[in-house]
Amino acid sequence: EGTARVLRGGNVTCEVVEKISGPHDGERPNIGDLIADGKIAVIINTPYGPGSRGDGYLLRTEAVRRGVTCVTAMSAANTYVSAIEAVREDQQGHGSANDMGMDVIALQDLPQYTV
Repeated sequence: EGTARVLRGGNVTCEVVEKISGPHDGERPNIGDLIADGKIAVIINTPYGPGSRGDGYLLRTEAVRRGVTCVTAMSAANTYVSAIEAVREDQQGHGSANDMGMDVIALQDLPQYTV
């Protein structure tokens, strides 16, 4: 709920959901359920405090399994958000992404790799 408080303080609409593990008495849906149902597009997970390591592992595992983008460092999260803002401004004709020296390409234009 601390994360939600910070987000709401920045005028970001959010909903608190239960963690995958922890003392939630089996309450559903939890974040794992929402990921599995395709309701989560991006995860920003910056674990802090006792117990967050195990839950973070489960969260990242589910994200990889379902192909959901997962950002785990604040510097990366800030860059991710800046890139989204720049692309949105560019799409609205404000030219921000190119002004910042970003090359905007479609995901389908990237080479495909098999691991």
